Amino acid sequence: MRRWLACCWLLIAAAAWGEEGLRLAPGFAIQKLPAAMMPAGAWPTQPALCVRKDGLWFATRENLYRLGARAGVLEVPLPLEGFACSAQGTPVLVAAGKLGPVAGRLFVPRVPLPSPATRIASGTGDSLILFETAAPARLFRFDGRQAQLVATLTEPILAAAPAGDFVLVATATGIFRVRPGEPLGLLFPLADMKPVVSLAVHPRTAEILFATEDEIFLLDDGRATQLAEGLGGALAATETTVFVADGRRQGIYALRPAR
Repeated sequence: MRRWLACCWLLIAAAAWGEEGLRLAPGFAIQKLPAAMMPAGAWPTQPALCVRKDGLWFATRENLYRLGARAGVLEVPLPLEGFACSAQGTPVLVAAGKLGPVAGRLFVPRVPLPSPATRIASGTGDSLILFETAAPARLFRFDGRQAQLVATLTEPILAAAPAGDFVLVATATGIFRVRPGEPLGLLFPLADMKPVVSLAVHPRTAEILFATEDEIFLLDDGRATQLAEGLGGALAATETTVFVADGRRQGIYALRPAR
């Protein structure tokens, strides 16, 4: 398989674009999205990004935006508690403990979350992943109508992402592969690292990307390569670019191989 990274680098090079405290792996470049593309409004506590055919989507604490469009999607702003898109691009929001799709300019609450500790993430097809951040932590697949239990973990789930016929989850101790009815498959131990806040799978190479609040890594064949230090947050990947919504810096960045 052709790899997005040709090799694993052991050194981190200083970023050339002048952002203080940010260091990138050699062979990478980064660009901060201009202020004109950014939505107005307060950033959420846990940012989320979604890549669709029509662009990059981001939710503030009160509205949903396609980046580049200054007006929010929702006709009536709401106190939003979560946002994710299915792999097919259906945007789903959480407000007042209920999740539902966006129909036109309206949020349609449909299903109560399994618990107050539940978060949502993208799923395969037109599904979502629901996971709990308190132990014992349940992991669900939500098909738009009902939530099907996939597994129950003994420690809180910090992040989740779809990967073919299994689900990737990050806990405080590791990144695991989860299939219904099978034992957890440890992909990478995390006991000595900062908490993971986001997981993503590269759509072309199937390499795993994960981020803490101030680091980004690529996981391949059991080895984690640091792509960025001083930058982290929610990840969304296309074939050529990794987008990062950094809640600390309150900016969205595009990380890609330098040409």
